[in-house]
Amino acid sequence: MRQTQQILEIARSGILDRQWYCDTYRDVAIAGVDPVQHYALMGWREGRDPSPLFSTDFYLSQVPELRDSGVNPLAHYVTKGWRQGLTPRPGYRPSAAARLLSDECPLVVDLYSARQESEAPRQVSPRRWPDVASKHDSPATEPPGATPIRPVAFYLPQFHAIPENDEAWGEGFTEWTNVRRGRSRFAGHQQPKVPGDLGYYRLPGPDGGPDQVLTFRQQIALARRHGISAFCFYTYWFDGHELLQSPLEAWLADPSLDFPFCLCWANENWTRTWDGSDSEIIVAQRHSEADDIRFIERYSGALSDPRYLRVGGRPVLVVFRPELLPDPAATARRWREWCRDHGVGEILLASTLSFVHRDPREFGFDYAIEFPPNSASPLNITDDMETEPGFRGTIYDGKELSQRSHHLPPPLFPTWRGVTPAWDNEPRRPNEGMTLHGCTPETFQRWLLNVGRDTRQRVRNDDDRLVFVNAWNEWAEGAYLEPDEEFGYGWLHAVRDTQEEIAGITEGTGPGVLVVTHDLQRHGAQFGALALVRELIRLGRRTRTVALGGGTLHRSFEREAPVDLLESREPADARKLAEELAEAGFTTALCSSSASGWLVPYLRDAGIHVTGLVHELPGAIDELGIAAAAEAMAENSDRIVFPAEHVRQRFPFALAAGCEVIVRPQGLYQRPSSRPLKDSQEVRTRLEIAAGSPIVLGVGYGSRNKGIDRFVALARELPYDEKGNEVHYLWIGDLDWSDEALAAELSDAPANCHLLGFVQTTAPFYAAASVLAITSREDSFPSVALEGLAAGLGVVAFEDATGLNHIIADTSGQLVATEAGIAGLAAAVAQALSAGPQPAAGRAAYVNRFFNYQDYVLDLLAGTSAAIPRITAVLPPVADDVQRAELLDAVTASEHPLYEIVVVGASSSGGGGLRRGDRPLGAAIREVEADLFVREGACGDLVWIVGTEFSPGPDVASQLVQPLMSERRVRASALIADTADSWPFGRRTWVTGAALEEHLAAPGFPAPTGDVVIDRDLLAKVTLSGQHPLGDVVAGLGEALVALVPVSRTVLNP
Repeated sequence: MRQTQQILEIARSGILDRQWYCDTYRDVAIAGVDPVQHYALMGWREGRDPSPLFSTDFYLSQVPELRDSGVNPLAHYVTKGWRQGLTPRPGYRPSAAARLLSDECPLVVDLYSARQESEAPRQVSPRRWPDVASKHDSPATEPPGATPIRPVAFYLPQFHAIPENDEAWGEGFTEWTNVRRGRSRFAGHQQPKVPGDLGYYRLPGPDGGPDQVLTFRQQIALARRHGISAFCFYTYWFDGHELLQSPLEAWLADPSLDFPFCLCWANENWTRTWDGSDSEIIVAQRHSEADDIRFIERYSGALSDPRYLRVGGRPVLVVFRPELLPDPAATARRWREWCRDHGVGEILLASTLSFVHRDPREFGFDYAIEFPPNSASPLNITDDMETEPGFRGTIYDGKELSQRSHHLPPPLFPTWRGVTPAWDNEPRRPNEGMTLHGCTPETFQRWLLNVGRDTRQRVRNDDDRLVFVNAWNEWAEGAYLEPDEEFGYGWLHAVRDTQEEIAGITEGTGPGVLVVTHDLQRHGAQFGALALVRELIRLGRRTRTVALGGGTLHRSFEREAPVDLLESREPADARKLAEELAEAGFTTALCSSSASGWLVPYLRDAGIHVTGLVHELPGAIDELGIAAAAEAMAENSDRIVFPAEHVRQRFPFALAAGCEVIVRPQGLYQRPSSRPLKDSQEVRTRLEIAAGSPIVLGVGYGSRNKGIDRFVALARELPYDEKGNEVHYLWIGDLDWSDEALAAELSDAPANCHLLGFVQTTAPFYAAASVLAITSREDSFPSVALEGLAAGLGVVAFEDATGLNHIIADTSGQLVATEAGIAGLAAAVAQALSAGPQPAAGRAAYVNRFFNYQDYVLDLLAGTSAAIPRITAVLPPVADDVQRAELLDAVTASEHPLYEIVVVGASSSGGGGLRRGDRPLGAAIREVEADLFVREGACGDLVWIVGTEFSPGPDVASQLVQPLMSERRVRASALIADTADSWPFGRRTWVTGAALEEHLAAPGFPAPTGDVVIDRDLLAKVTLSGQHPLGDVVAGLGEALVALVPVSRTVLNP
C-alpha cells in the first residue's frame, strides 16, 4: 500500500482525532505538521495513537509483522484488519449496528453512529502492555512452567449469609450486597465492579447449598493455572464464637480440594464499618489466656492438614493485628508450647503491617507481611480529580505505588512482601471511600514483578519466597484477582506472566554490577546501556539498572534486570540509594554517559567502584547542559573510558588524581541481517524503490547536531548517481520536532528522502543500503558506523566530527573536510557509490576482529571485583577423534566459562563440534599446529594446559578464577592439578604471587606431571629471566607439549 493511499485511508476513516493528536503530542503541534501525515508516516512507528479509540501498540501485538513492513496499522485495520477479526483496542466490542453492517469497518460505523447522535465516542485509554492486555478475554489452560515465587492470596469467605449479618444489614446479606451498590464518584471512577465468568457465586453456608464446593473447584483451577501458590483464609474467632466458618469447614472436610491454604486470624472487633474502628460493634473481641488455648486447639486440625502452607516444614499462621492482643509475646509462647506438646510441631507466626509498622519479633512472631495499601502512604491526588459535589472520599495515585516498587529498600526485619492489584472500598463506605486510581493489570504486573525479583534475590530458600496478594476476592474493596467485566482475566494473567518472566531471568552470581543511565528514552546512549545490561547478564553477572529519568524503554530494561528509577536530584535520596545498593552487594558501577555523572560522588562515597563512559564531545556537553554532571564524573570516577583518542583529547575537565584513563572503542552489539538479500528486497518493495537505485542510509536521533538537515540537503544535492539512477535517502530514528526551523526543513524534504522515524529492527535497512552517511556535526564514536561496516557498507563522514577517522580510512570509507560542505559530502557519497560492493567482506571481518562486544564488556569489568578472567584451554594432540571429543566435553564442563579452546593438531572432528555460543562466554575454537600456536600465542588472560589424562572432576577453571576474584591485587596465580607427590605444594593446590615465582626459580625445579594453569605474564617473566629454560616449566607434560607453552607473540619476539 503506497504512503499516499495510507494517508488517504486514515483521513477517510475519521478515526484520527486531529485536535486530540495535537493536544496529546505537543511536538507535532509546535512543528505545525499535519497530524494525519505525521501519524501515517512516522507517528505510529513512535508508538503514538491516532485517538483514544485506536491503540497502535495493541493492534501491532496482534500483527507484529506490521512493525517493519511500512504499513500503517490504522490504514491496515480500516482496509483489511477488521475483516480478519483484528480489534482496534483492548476490550472493544462492536455495537449492534456495526455487527448488522457486516461489510463495513465496525469502528468506523460506531464512530459515525456516535456523531449522528451528537454524542462523543467513549474515550478508552489504550493499554500499553499488549502482552497482558491481549490475554484478558480468556483464562490460561495450564499452569506456568515455573513458579520462582509463591504468591499467597488473602481469601474472604463472606459470600454466604450468616445470622449476625442478617441482623445487622438485612436478610441474605453477603459481600455481593455491597458490591452491587457501588457508584461512580469522579471522572474515570469504575463502579460498580461486576464479576466475570465466576459470577455472583455463593460459598458453602451453614446449610450447605446447591453450589457446595463447586466454586472452590473453579477458583482452585484458576489459581493453579495462573501461578497462585496458596489461599490465606480469614478466620473470625471471638472468644469461642466463630463467624463465616462454613467455607473453611467445607474445605477441610473435602480432601479433593487439593490446594495449599493457610489461616489469618482477623482479630479485630466485628463492626459495621470494616475499617478497624470500634464504632457500631456487632461482635466484640475478648482476649484471655484461656482463649489463646481454645483458639490454637480449634485450628490445630487445619494446621496439621497436609494441604496447609508450610515454610521449612512449619505451618504459617497469620494474625492480622497482634498489637491488639493484651500480651502478644505471651500468646505466641502459649501457642508454640501447645503445638509442640500436641503433635503439631514448630509453627511459624506472621503479622500484617496493616495499621502499625513494628518488628514482628517484638510480639514473639517470626515474620511481618506487607499489607498494601495500608501503611503504604500513597500519593493523595484528590484535589486534582473532578469529583461529584459533596464527595468526602480520598483518591490516591495507584500508578505511583507501582512505580515506587522499582526501588524497594531492604526490609528492616524479616518480611514477606505484599502487593494489591487495586483498591476501591466505595461500596463499603459510600461517598467516603478510599480509591487507588489508575490501577490496571499492567501496573499490578509491574509491581508484582519488582517485588518478585526482590524476593528471589534476597531469599535463598525457594519455599521461603512468599509474596502476599491483597486479595483474591475482596470485591467490595476493589481488591481481587478473579475475572471481572472490565479487565477479564487480566489480573490473573499478570500473576502468571510475572512467574514466567522471573523464571526466565538469569539473576547472575558474584559481585553485583550497576549500569547507570541518565534516562530511559529511545536514543542511542540508552540503547547502548540496554545492550550492556543484556551482555552482563549473559556473562552471568548479577546486574541492576539505575535510571536517572524515565522513558519509553523502561519496560525493555525491566525485562532484563531490576530497575531503580531515581528521578529526584535530592542528595539525601541519591545517598540513600547508593548506600542500599552497596549494602545489597553491588560493588561495581558502569555509568553509561556523562549525563549520569552527577550520581558518581554518591556511588563512590558508598564504596562502589565507578567506571565512567564518556561519549560526549564539548559541543554536546554544552548543548545538553550536562557540564556539571560531566565534571562530577571526571572528579569522582575510579576509571574513565573514552571511545577514541579524539574524544579524550577534547574532554574539557580535569580527572581525579589516581583515576585510570582508558581509550577503548565500544564493541558492536547490533548484528547485521541474517538474510540480507531478502531484507533488502522487502525494504525496496515497501518504499517503492527500484532495484537499480542506490540507497544512502542515515541513522540516529534526527536532530540538528546529528546533521539530519545536512542529510536532507544531501538528498537534494545528489539526486542521481553516475549511471542516472535515482538515489534514495533513508533516515531511521526519532525526529526532533521541537526545533521549529528544523521541522520546517524536514517537512520540505524532497521526494527521494524518506524520513521513516523510529523502527524496531534496523538490520533490514542496513542490508538494503549502499552507503552509510554520518552527517553529524559532533559525534564522538557513533556505533551506527560499526553497524554499517558489519553490513559491508562504506562509511562517509566529516573528518573533524567524530573519532572514526582511522576506522573509516582502514575500511576504504570517505572522509570529508568540514569546509567542503554539502557539495563535498555529495562528492564523497558519489565516490563511495561508484566503488561497488567489493570491500564489503573485508569491512565485516574488520569489525568482527576489532570490535567484539563481549571483549569490550570484559575489558570494562577488568580490574574490578566483578572481573571475568579470560581462560584459554589448550588441548594436546590427540589422534583419536572419540578421545578428543571426550576431552572437549570434560574441559567445557567447567562452571566458569572458557574464553578460547585451542586444539593442537588436525583432526576430522573439526574441534568436536563445539562452536561459539555453547557456553556463556561462547568459547572460540581454534585448531592449530604446534609451531603456529607458538607464533600466535593465546588470547586468554590465563592459559590452562590440559593433560592427556584429564577427566571430569573438580572444576579446574572455576578454581582458577576464585583467587583472582577474592584477591584482586594478585595478578600472578597458578593451579597445579593432578600432580605428582614431588610437587611440594600438594595435589590441586593454589600457589599465588611470590610463592609461585620463588618456586619456579628454585634449583632442581620439580616439574608437574598433570595439568598446569598459569598466568601468562608471570610465565613469560620466569622463562625469559633465564632462570629456567622454557621446556623445563612443562617438561613433565611430555615432549609433545613443549611447544605449547602459553606465551604471546610479543614475548616470543621481544
